[in-house]
Amino acid sequence: DAVVFCTGARPVTPAVEGVDLPHVVQAVDLLRDPSLGEKANKVVVVGGGSVGCETASMLAYEKGKEVTVVEMLPHFMKGVCTASRGYLIHYLEKANVALLNCTRLKSISPQSVRLIRNVSPTVPDPYNTWSPLLPENVKNPLARKIKVKEEETEIEADLVVLAVGLKPDDSLYEACVRERIAPDIRNIGDSFCVGRVFEATKAGYAISIAL
Repeated sequence: DAVVFCTGARPVTPAVEGVDLPHVVQAVDLLRDPSLGEKANKVVVVGGGSVGCETASMLAYEKGKEVTVVEMLPHFMKGVCTASRGYLIHYLEKANVALLNCTRLKSISPQSVRLIRNVSPTVPDPYNTWSPLLPENVKNPLARKIKVKEEETEIEADLVVLAVGLKPDDSLYEACVRERIAPDIRNIGDSFCVGRVFEATKAGYAISIAL
């Protein structure tokens, strides 16, 4: 009578030169199979959210790699619980993981990555964990404006890990809607909108009492 799809999300791949090279992997694939990075020594993780930073921690502490994490935004792990964020960034610093904020990926080559980095002294210290991050809807009138002074740089990398986010994978849901496989077809979870455990369980509860 009814089919509910919650088939998850798929990783986002940035549209940059070299992203299809064999030494470029998605963080979710590396976490499933750490052997993908066994032969690497210098690793660049693209994306400084929780997945990127947790992957960097695993590579540094468990695999002994030299790791650099690249993040476009001024702050790493924005939106993550302050205690968890501070803990992980502290241990990334302790493991000599380089955190490059206000930096974007330009291209990937077989032995290196090219980055465009804001080197202005107004860029926040990425290792500063004692200054709380306010939500997007709360403006801080005392916050220092970040000026832009960009430079292009190149760093060595024999493994590039992509952790730039996920997007809903609703392809199976859409195909089943076209085929009209059931009178009632629903789509929830990450295949509808990428979220966290709270959103997933809330959607599951809501759909169970609605059917």
